[in-house]
This record gives sequence, structure tokens and C-alpha cells, in this order.
Amino acid sequence: MEKILTLYQGYRGEKSGRLIFLIAVPLIFAFAYLYPYLPGHEHPFCAIKIGTGVDCPGCGMTRAFLALARGDISQSFKYHPLGLVVAAWLVWAWSCSAAGRQVRVNVILAYIFLAALIGIWIVKLIM
Repeated sequence: MEKILTLYQGYRGEKSGRLIFLIAVPLIFAFAYLYPYLPGHEHPFCAIKIGTGVDCPGCGMTRAFLALARGDISQSFKYHPLGLVVAAWLVWAWSCSAAGRQVRVNVILAYIFLAALIGIWIVKLIM
């Protein structure tokens, strides 16, 4: 039997979780597009990077989103290879949510994504 997770399962009921998701995803993309124009954007805002000086597993994801917002797919991939995957998933999940369908995530695919995220992080730390 295939294990499936629902995106906003148990968060103040499905309707409020869907509404929050419908608002949050466009805000993430708007932030990614506008971020280069904000003062002080050249400084990292990752708490792990600031506190330890070590990149976190998602390090480069924001810059990957910024490059995608500019339409620069190759630069996005250089910043973080999973940036395009995350952006595509967010668009897909948002469109499902906007259509009133439940966003379901296969647990196996989620584990594969986490393994890829950690694998890429380890490679970046070694290099």
C-alpha cells in the first residue's frame, strides 16, 4: 500500500491551511523576484550559516529561486540543483490547491527528495 501525506493535514483544518498555502506560495515567488532590489540583500540570512559559518542543506535555494525569477535556469541549477524541482513542485501544489484538490505527497518521493538534498549538501561541504 502506497503511503501518502496530505499537505495541510491537521493545520487548523484543511480550509485555513489551503488559504495560507494559496497566499504563501505567491509571496515566496514575489520575494524571490524582488529580493535583489532590497537594500542589504548581499548578506546571507540563513541562521545556520550566520551562526556556524557552515552551509545548510538548503543553502543556495533562495539564490536558485532568484535566478529562476530572472529566467536563468542554468544559474539556478548552479546555486542549488533542487531549486527547479522545489519551484516546480510549489507551482504544481499551488495549482492543485487553487483548483480545490487535495495536495498529496508520496512518502517515498519525499524521502528521495530528502536524500538528494542531504547528498548534495555533503558534496558541497566536501568540495
